[in-house]
Amino acid sequence: MFRTFVAESHDVREALYRLRYEIFTAAQQKYRNIADHERRKLVDSIDEHAVHLCLESDGELIGSMRQLQGLEHVPSTLRTNLSLEKFVQFPSSAFTFSGRLLILPAHRGSQALLTLVRFAFESGRSRRAEFDFIFCNPNLVRFYELMGWRRYRPYFEDPGLGFQVPMVLVADDVVHLEAIRSPFAELARNFAGDGRHARWFRETFPEYQHFVSPVTIGAEAFSEILAHKINDVSIDLFDRFEPDELKTLLQMVSHFEIAEQTRIIRQGAWGEELYLILNGVAEARRRTADGQLRILSTMGRGDVFGEMSVFTGRPRSADVVAQSGLEVVFLDRSSLEKLMKGQPTIAGKLLFNLCRLMSERVRARELGLE
Repeated sequence: MFRTFVAESHDVREALYRLRYEIFTAAQQKYRNIADHERRKLVDSIDEHAVHLCLESDGELIGSMRQLQGLEHVPSTLRTNLSLEKFVQFPSSAFTFSGRLLILPAHRGSQALLTLVRFAFESGRSRRAEFDFIFCNPNLVRFYELMGWRRYRPYFEDPGLGFQVPMVLVADDVVHLEAIRSPFAELARNFAGDGRHARWFRETFPEYQHFVSPVTIGAEAFSEILAHKINDVSIDLFDRFEPDELKTLLQMVSHFEIAEQTRIIRQGAWGEELYLILNGVAEARRRTADGQLRILSTMGRGDVFGEMSVFTGRPRSADVVAQSGLEVVFLDRSSLEKLMKGQPTIAGKLLFNLCRLMSERVRARELGLE
């Protein structure tokens, strides 16, 4: 059985700071610039002012998430990255900022994560929060969209985390939560609200109301749109796929349009997703030990990047920068594992094509063609 609670004592907070270090810093190589490596803790100035939501199983701390309410302790850079100036008409108390979400690996795939985020939703609403902001790596966008968070502005690059996607949960938008079958829908109906924040959001961000995502427009429509874009024999990753197989696969990917000169992947960063270019040009670059920048390859439509970290679990070996406006789809490790269990034929074709592409890339480097 799971138990949710708010960390009140010093000892519990210290335990979750140490748990964060093991998950984020030791395992994922994140936040190394701010972590306390000597005491193996991950804590920052926001933690003193935040509410720490905890999940326990059989007396063991297995998950946590923090929520900061109000704007007083939100750094100026984060205010800019989240475009909070667009929400200026609302009182500070209407905002919460969630982050540092973690679940121990042994409990991933169980109801642990859902239990914790439902507790977070109730916690914020009980304090009259109307908007909850998060930012995340691309591989987590699908999860947050399924819960009810929405994209509302372009991505940004965080110095410590790299490519990040800002999202907001409009807590009184029961219509949206019900439409996507969010696990928050029933909870949202239990809290008083007239839906005015939902109406304001729809009027203020109309371009994001039908964003191209399998959650916002439906998996069928999403896969049809992407299939139309991909209807080209030059996409070697989908070689020998039947139309129905391609449709099934495309329902598991996420879609991004990326501006010129955006660094999508950063050398040394941790990542779990591989990218396929639908349109545009990107460049792979590596910084050598003596500080020189080496161009590894130029990639275009049909090319794949980021796959090595997906398979090895090691940090990214190079930067990848958009040389033009770029349209990509990506598949993360979790989705790939689900595909292997539930659709082994599709997974087999995909992995075979990936192996072939990787082999061709190695061969080209041996021959000096890259």
